Amino acid sequence: MTSSATLRDVTVGEGTDYPFMSPPGLPGVRARQSTVPRLSGGISFTGADVGDGGTLPLEVFVDGATSAAVMSLIDEVVAAWSPSDIVEELELVLAGQTRVYRGRPAGAVPDLQWLLEGHLAAVKLDFTVSDYRWYSATPKSVQVTVASMSGGMDTPMVTPMVTTGSGSTGDVPVTNNGTAPAPWTAFLAGPLTTPRLILGGKVLTVGGTIAAGSTAVLDSREGSLLVNGAPQPWVTVDSEWWDIPPGQSTLSFRAAAGTGSVLVSWQDASY
Repeated sequence: MTSSATLRDVTVGEGTDYPFMSPPGLPGVRARQSTVPRLSGGISFTGADVGDGGTLPLEVFVDGATSAAVMSLIDEVVAAWSPSDIVEELELVLAGQTRVYRGRPAGAVPDLQWLLEGHLAAVKLDFTVSDYRWYSATPKSVQVTVASMSGGMDTPMVTPMVTTGSGSTGDVPVTNNGTAPAPWTAFLAGPLTTPRLILGGKVLTVGGTIAAGSTAVLDSREGSLLVNGAPQPWVTVDSEWWDIPPGQSTLSFRAAAGTGSVLVSWQDASY
């Protein structure tokens, strides 16, 4: 059972200013709904379908000391669940289930008739699930060096994560404890020339030089490469983008030259 849900740093549910009207049961949300039965006031999506569409709905009360306080709280939650003009994929974190859904907010609809009976309102929140997977709320990471080197690697990561291993010989085990392939992000720290990431026989090659003090970021979900924040077309045409399969795999890190390192982060993914 879901105890709370967080989107854009606004949390609704148990222990917040937005208690659920009825605790939602959402054991099997998929990106395309197959059946939509009512479940204790919420909606449960069942079935193993994957595809486009599918809305994860939540209904909350808004209870304030005054009508003005209620309206202020409504403005906050409406802003958090409002669609953006920018095409972006956000994470909706469901506490109690310790899972994360990826998609886009679809809007918040207040019901102000409750204000006639006191300082209370109701709001229906919709979130469109665009990824057929759900993710663990705790990121994992591994760090690999292509050669012996001193010191660590500074990366622009602020989310707490579990580091599951490190390697100094270019090979390290990675584990996805979910049931679906997991996308990943890699932070490469120079100096590196033509670095390669290899997993399951698939090779992803960056055909360029990352200088000492520079950082390159590979995003497997977007299929993108940024070097010091700027897009670069350095991923070679014969490269294969790969996801981390369920279970344990071996990640290999190679380079034509250099003594840099890579930190690879992901979240366990499940169907």
